[in-house]
Amino acid sequence: MFSQRKCRFVLYIVGAFVFLLLVRRIGDRQRRITPHIYSQIVEEDLEFWESYENRFFATKQLHQQKSESVTVPSSTLKRVATTTSAPTTPSPWINTCFKIFGSNVTTGYSLHGKHILEDVQQSVPQPTDDGRNIFFHETSCLKKDGIVRLNARQACAIESAARANPEWNVYVLFAAPVGFRNRTTQPVLDALLQCPNVHLRYVNLTTYANDTPLKEWMARGEILRSQYMNSHLSDVMRYLTLYKYGGTYLDLDVIVQQSFEKLEPNYAGAESFDLINSAVMNLEPKGHGHELAEMCVRDLLANYNEPYLKSVLDALNQSIVVHLWNKLSKDNPVRVGSRVAYAVLAERHCPNVYGSCGPVF
Repeated sequence: MFSQRKCRFVLYIVGAFVFLLLVRRIGDRQRRITPHIYSQIVEEDLEFWESYENRFFATKQLHQQKSESVTVPSSTLKRVATTTSAPTTPSPWINTCFKIFGSNVTTGYSLHGKHILEDVQQSVPQPTDDGRNIFFHETSCLKKDGIVRLNARQACAIESAARANPEWNVYVLFAAPVGFRNRTTQPVLDALLQCPNVHLRYVNLTTYANDTPLKEWMARGEILRSQYMNSHLSDVMRYLTLYKYGGTYLDLDVIVQQSFEKLEPNYAGAESFDLINSAVMNLEPKGHGHELAEMCVRDLLANYNEPYLKSVLDALNQSIVVHLWNKLSKDNPVRVGSRVAYAVLAERHCPNVYGSCGPVF
């Protein structure tokens, strides 16, 4: 009995010793291999990031050099009245993202066989001076083919506004000079354009702020050098548009359920009991509404601070407009025919678009 225990103990000791030798040998091999792999990864990583940084800072330096002639001290931005003359050429950021071709883009302007949308400042019908205008802004950069694009949810927002307010003109304003070829080839757009009061228009950023307090500021391209240029440009354009024309601004991630006809002018959407939201705003073209719009654009001029400019979900209940939080919902597919709230509202308020978008809304 004793000898069996002794043998077992010896076997355990030998086994443990062999195991330790094996672990040590594997560790030595790993130490020989791992530094090589790690250093290779680090070298490749550093090479990539050095290349990226070189390209980034070279591009940034190029833009800074191009815009040196129009650079204005930060103190100038805090003055409402400015004497700085507008530069003769637009900011390079406009050319990079929005491909501005000058201020002469008119009806039927053709680029590579594509007919660019009419400039909203020159087109017919013009926004009316009674405030019965609804505006949506699309501030995405120009895509390679330059074709008008709206997804089903954006088109739904537009159709629902047009259906609920058939006597109002609905303008979808694109910051990039997009357009159509002979056919749209997009069922969602075809469905949307069945609404006779929907007008797709182009906004020429080099001239849109003329005769407004933001003329010089926009010409300097301050907003177009923002890290979040497209979102911040949308924030600026909504106030500028209401200053120029008056009416109602809506985000492209809402669904309109009721007419605006009975609403008193000059209102904004409610985010909560004590907060308002710029996703829905109405300002009349004259009187107090226009004064408030001017205060808003002058406040932008005086206090624009890029990192802190943004706006939210409205409670459904009896709301006139439901805000669907594009940032939080855009990547969540909604199957057509499902009973989720977004699908039910879309089927009810934008049936043309909803019926043409395929299996996923």
